[in-house]
Amino acid sequence: MKPCQRGLSLAFSTRRRSPALGRYVRHLRRTAGVRRLQVLVRVNPGRQSLAEVYNGFLARACHETLCLLHDDLRFARNRRWGRQLLQAFAQHPDYALFSAAGSVSLERHGVYWLPPQDMLGQVRHRLGRHNYLSAYSPEFDGPLPALVLDGLLLAVQRSRLRARFDEALPGFHFYDIAFSLQQTLAAQQQGAAGCGVLTRLGVIHLSPGRPDAAFETLRRLFCERYAAALPARLPLPPRYTPQLPGLAPTTALPRVALWLWHHQTGPDPEALRQQLAKSALPPQEVCLFAQTACTHFGGPLQPVANWADLQQALLAQASASQADYLLILDTRVWPWQDWLPALLRRFRQHPRLGLLGLRLHYADTGELYHAGLAWVLDQGLPVDVSLRGIHSPFGYREQLERGLLGCSGVWMLRRQHFIDWGGWQGSAWLPGFELGLRTREAGWDCAVDGQLAGGWLAAERPPDPGAYAEFLARLRRRQRA
Repeated sequence: MKPCQRGLSLAFSTRRRSPALGRYVRHLRRTAGVRRLQVLVRVNPGRQSLAEVYNGFLARACHETLCLLHDDLRFARNRRWGRQLLQAFAQHPDYALFSAAGSVSLERHGVYWLPPQDMLGQVRHRLGRHNYLSAYSPEFDGPLPALVLDGLLLAVQRSRLRARFDEALPGFHFYDIAFSLQQTLAAQQQGAAGCGVLTRLGVIHLSPGRPDAAFETLRRLFCERYAAALPARLPLPPRYTPQLPGLAPTTALPRVALWLWHHQTGPDPEALRQQLAKSALPPQEVCLFAQTACTHFGGPLQPVANWADLQQALLAQASASQADYLLILDTRVWPWQDWLPALLRRFRQHPRLGLLGLRLHYADTGELYHAGLAWVLDQGLPVDVSLRGIHSPFGYREQLERGLLGCSGVWMLRRQHFIDWGGWQGSAWLPGFELGLRTREAGWDCAVDGQLAGGWLAAERPPDPGAYAEFLARLRRRQRA
């Protein structure tokens, strides 16, 4: 029988019959937001593995789209999660599987939630009186590409599927990781549709999902069976640059001065100058402040030796400039969009905006370098500053985020503000820290425009995993406090 294209099949396995079974089916029908709905239930007290049960559901479903669920899931009533799934498959033909959580990497140990910064999705947990949200990534309108998916919810577009559940894995663990990994490998090797995470399904999980002895046994078996594919990491696609509206015309456009700060190890600043000159609103003034000779730069150049020299040179240049706004740019940043009209539009929209930056990604891996600077507060420890979302694939929001401490690599502000606030005090780590602090002390707002993105071309790599794990532990202690 040809599967129906317009409806949705739901399927779940449960260990025993109980009155709660009927209530769960009614909950699914009430929250899915889909009229043509088939519900398949298998009472399985452990005689079959989930891989066997789910392969049976794939064969029995009457609709093209099948959603495999755990029996301890609930859904927010206003999300219409079933309709979301149908729309996502219709709008994104390059996806065959969706879940509410997943990861872009899988190490040799096979545990998909390690490292945590590679996770995607949003799942709310309800454990007795405790209710908390695991926001592995912010909410996005569309799907996020994933390497592997969590099996608490697996939505399948059956005609695009190139995988089957591995029945050599007994029990109730790693069926989901093996299944989604197979589909991803087919996508990479054969051009098949891939896996993705939807962040707005409103999933509520009623169990903690703690690993047990059976989990460890199956982990070892999974790692043996899929050793040739591990470790694996999904290359991040160039999806970071949404379309931007143009700057509304006015009788007098503001003048912008572009100041480039060039390090000894930075890339050629002339290519960056030429790229920014192509803007729909090119800068009227350009100056390069460099620690090393740049003989091919097509504009004024001022040599500086260190951060203190840079500060004095910038202040002198600001006093002599005729520009309304300054765009101070580290030459290790490469623009992925036409920034200038969009940045100026933000200043028009938000009159109290003092300092504006944007998010940066490592240009080679696509991972997030930062989405602004934020305070890190710990009891008994000094105040620290974090690069928000660092090393994550999608740890940012595609919107303007205000109330931050500052930004790094790219700074835009009014020229007079730079003169009044005096730049920074020779910090060799993040000049944006001092600049952001002075902005906030003066009563103005610091923000990052999450719709704007650039590549971070610096040679330095992320800190060691131990330092990052310690940083995450500090954040958890802060949340508990």
